Amino acid sequence: MVASATGGKKFQQGVMLLEALVGMLIFSIGILGLVGMQAVATKNVANAQFRSEAGFLAGEILSQISVDQKNAASYASTGAACPTSPSTQLQYWACRVSRLPGATTYPPIITVVPVAGTTAMTVGVVVRWKLPDATVPSNFTLNASLSCHLSKPSVATNECV
Repeated sequence: MVASATGGKKFQQGVMLLEALVGMLIFSIGILGLVGMQAVATKNVANAQFRSEAGFLAGEILSQISVDQKNAASYASTGAACPTSPSTQLQYWACRVSRLPGATTYPPIITVVPVAGTTAMTVGVVVRWKLPDATVPSNFTLNASLSCHLSKPSVATNECV
């Protein structure tokens, strides 16, 4: 009986060290998981910041079109770019949009579609950007219906005068 008790002790030597190593491994995996979650959270915060800015910019150009309804058709663009010396409201706006990452590769799109038989129009604004590590661009789309609130709307020509 004594010999077997001594032999059993030899097999148990180092078990505590092995338990400590397994515990450190589990702790390390947990820490790596937390670091990974922090990286994803940081990326999502950056994308949320750009989405918020894109929403602000889309609302800004929509407000400008609403104020300048008689020239609304001139705002329609399938890729407004920022020229070296902007001269119109659309060009100034395009320069502000170009500050978003990747916005020069994916320029904004503005559509202005008159509603037949009325002075109303449907305006669509799409602001696009692409984060450096993203595989596809992100976008913010704003659609609105505008109607003429000026003193002499002309239904015949579908414009505000």
